[in-house]
Amino acid sequence: MAECIFEKITARKFRRSSMPPELKQNIRNSIGVKVNKSEPITFAVPIGGYKKRELACAPYVDWSEFFTLAYMYKFAAPILAVYAPGVAIEYVSNEIDMEILGNYTREELKAYTDTFKQLLSYFKKSFPVNFKIIYREMREQFAPGEYVECLEEARPDLDSLLKKWNELSKNEQKSKIAKAERNYKFSSDEEKLSDNEKYEILKRITLTHDMYVNPIWLGFLSKKNYIRNDNKIPISYYHGNWGLHLGSCSASTVQFWVGTGVLEQRGERIIPQILSYKQLQAVKDKIHPESVDSLIDMPNFAKIGVVRC
Repeated sequence: MAECIFEKITARKFRRSSMPPELKQNIRNSIGVKVNKSEPITFAVPIGGYKKRELACAPYVDWSEFFTLAYMYKFAAPILAVYAPGVAIEYVSNEIDMEILGNYTREELKAYTDTFKQLLSYFKKSFPVNFKIIYREMREQFAPGEYVECLEEARPDLDSLLKKWNELSKNEQKSKIAKAERNYKFSSDEEKLSDNEKYEILKRITLTHDMYVNPIWLGFLSKKNYIRNDNKIPISYYHGNWGLHLGSCSASTVQFWVGTGVLEQRGERIIPQILSYKQLQAVKDKIHPESVDSLIDMPNFAKIGVVRC
């Protein structure tokens, strides 16, 4: 049974990149423990926990979250069909980080959290009994003040990260700065700064982000049962060696919280698609909003954009 489940989890139909041997073994180990205990196969999906503010749908969820939830059920269905204890998928929101890394307000982050949970409640009505999706916030794992205390303990590592930064190639630095720029919102005062001053802010944000993967911080998170504990299988939306690389929907690998959901019409085919802000700008003249007779009484679900190729 364990090997059968492994084959279904790692099916090329869903997986978007190759897996190193260590990851394969970790997944097999997690499955084996769960099967021996007759417990649900559990996946952990770390997410941003916010909606990219440049998108018109922000700060609320939209069709991209809808497509993702539907896709995850499709991913789990082959396992549910052969393994009675079923599947549990935990979305773990890093929204607390975005107050630091993205300058998002607590109100913006709460709006996203609340609407994600509301959307999930619609899905739960039709899920089989052996399938569960859980949404939880990382901040819930910490006692008051504990998060900041751990950050302070890890912060001295910024000095070594700055040294590593200076050793990076110009292209590597540019890529990291571009990522920070996608996520960070300059305050009204920061908008008045020079390009060089803005660059230094983005570099600080980049170094702070990299600090989160140092041993002190990861050790602390592992004690919190955050991602890897309890034999959870991590899911990632980008290629790496730490988690199973899946698409965010059948036709996209864009992280759904920084994208928007549309339908792409290719001849007679209609394909759910998640577009990044940059991709959205490139096809905005081809998008036609269509009314939807939806049972989802929430912002952003009365209409959907259709891209006619």
